[in-house]
Amino acid sequence: MRLTVITPTVGRDSLRATLASIAPQLHDGDEHIVIGDGVQPRAAEMCAEYGAIYHDGPQTHDYGAAQRGVGMALAQGDWLLFCDDDDTFTPDALATVRQVVADNPITPHLFRMRYRASGVVLWQDDVVREGNVGTPMIVVPTGLVLPAWSDGHPVAYTSDHRFIQRVTDLYGVVWRKEIICIVR
Repeated sequence: MRLTVITPTVGRDSLRATLASIAPQLHDGDEHIVIGDGVQPRAAEMCAEYGAIYHDGPQTHDYGAAQRGVGMALAQGDWLLFCDDDDTFTPDALATVRQVVADNPITPHLFRMRYRASGVVLWQDDVVREGNVGTPMIVVPTGLVLPAWSDGHPVAYTSDHRFIQRVTDLYGVVWRKEIICIVR
């Protein structure tokens, strides 16, 4: 089972912690693809240091929606995961994902995340809605025909829950209680 982690970035310093949380968890055949919102030379340097694959992406300022789409098109793994450049995966995130998706290899999974500052854990209820789900929670098999991350909605920062809703409407979702990401 090969995993692809996709990270959109604007090149901020927090990307280093994101990369450091993912790099030691990758197995042979896995990949971490980082897509810049435009040209991000500092991000490219950090990626080289941690063995991540960096690509300049379109400069859109759309909270990573277009960059995630580029990453999904480039992905070679069997499963897609998403982690923003100000978030970190828990030390056992990828091992947890490998273990649980093996039991249900054709349905997307929705894990939980925890906010670093407040300690609030999402999802609270097993409902896809703004404020209850976010980008690093969804894990999807690449064999599915996935919708575009960005759907043209005028509020770009809400594209994560809308993408998750469209995926769930198409394929269902397995609600997982494990926390795999710590958010900003």
